[in-house]
Amino acid sequence: MKSGVSLEISVSFVDVASIGVSILYSVFYHDEIDVEGKLLRAGKSVGVTSVDFVNKKTRKTIAQARHNKYLAVSSRL
Repeated sequence: MKSGVSLEISVSFVDVASIGVSILYSVFYHDEIDVEGKLLRAGKSVGVTSVDFVNKKTRKTIAQARHNKYLAVSSRL
């Protein structure tokens, strides 16, 4: 098992989503969101993942996230 530290974590918000918005007559509207994660690279020392948050109805991207992580070799102590 490898452990490590995060080299970079970023999130870009590119659109809006309605979550728990109260409308007339106490009806609640919200957008369903698909979360699509991908492993972009898993090398000997660095792993890179990305996640897209997509509006299920419109298929518009709401946010994009990326995580780069240093994968330290575990010690045998």
